[in-house]
Amino acid sequence: NLPDGHPVNTYFQENDLIHKLLKELRETNIETEFQKFYNIFNHLQTIEKRFTRKENQLFPFLEKKGWHGPSKGMWSFHDTLREEMRIIRKNIESRNYENVNQDLNYLIDGIYNLMKVEETVLFPNSLDLLSDEDWITMRKGEEEIGWMLDVNPPPYPKEEYIHPSVDYIAKDLSFSIENKEHYDE
Repeated sequence: NLPDGHPVNTYFQENDLIHKLLKELRETNIETEFQKFYNIFNHLQTIEKRFTRKENQLFPFLEKKGWHGPSKGMWSFHDTLREEMRIIRKNIESRNYENVNQDLNYLIDGIYNLMKVEETVLFPNSLDLLSDEDWITMRKGEEEIGWMLDVNPPPYPKEEYIHPSVDYIAKDLSFSIENKEHYDE
């Protein structure tokens, strides 16, 4: 029940996309539907943005709270998945379909295992440890990295326009009109 734009909500939206992509990869025959397979695999490789956001945004916030496990364990798991994707890409480009199909099973299993750990350990503990201010700061940093999604998530917190005629919140004005001289007199 996280609001739109919250980093963890975005991770779960990406999980839905990843499940869809992995299902499509399994159902697509690389030999008879090469271009479709290639396009799906390319989209799956945007998972790199997700890894980068976790490594450069989420993990540092968790380390500040004293939880170093994700940065040590998950980072190496990301690296393993990156290597598997590199090998599969090489086999796709050389049209070595047998190796692609064999290696794809390892990649898919690895991604499913990673998402399971995220959903059951990483994200619940992160939500307990981090403050809303942490999530807001993290979300701003994610803008530079990007997401796997076709449409960028909305800002967090949601930006609401308030017309000046109904804005009654006192503002801290950094200027004063006291002791000022007017040169037009």
